[in-house]
Amino acid sequence: MDRDQEQARRFLEWGCSLGARRLRRSPTGGLFHGEMAVMMHLYNADQQGIQGVTPSQLAKKLEVSRASVTTTLNGLEAKGFLQRTVSPSDRRRAVITVTDQGRQMIAGRVQRALDSLAYVAKQMGEQQFDEMLRLCQLAVGYMRDYHQLQHETDKGE
Repeated sequence: MDRDQEQARRFLEWGCSLGARRLRRSPTGGLFHGEMAVMMHLYNADQQGIQGVTPSQLAKKLEVSRASVTTTLNGLEAKGFLQRTVSPSDRRRAVITVTDQGRQMIAGRVQRALDSLAYVAKQMGEQQFDEMLRLCQLAVGYMRDYHQLQHETDKGE
């Protein structure tokens, strides 16, 4: 195995172990990754004063199928974290909004995440933390490039 593959494997193992620990400690019983992504998007829209998001908008924003969004929304609605209403402007469309319970759950998670990152920033110091952010942004950009290239390759087959 070459060095790049070995480093990638080590990073993947570390990331998986971090995620597993986080799910075990979750005071709300844990949300699936997709559920958390949907809730964060809805929470951010809510904080910006946006009065609901359609399932199609969620699917486009999260780059997943409408069917995946619908399945995720069903689970979150059953948990009481969101509600669907009929769009006043187009009665054929559903509008998704966060419930008070969902807003409280996400606000708590956001605050815990901010607290933990503030702790990390304090421990690392401003310069190292800024460097970590820069490197994470760079890595995410490279991952997007890679996935875009894979998508183009898959379309060409």
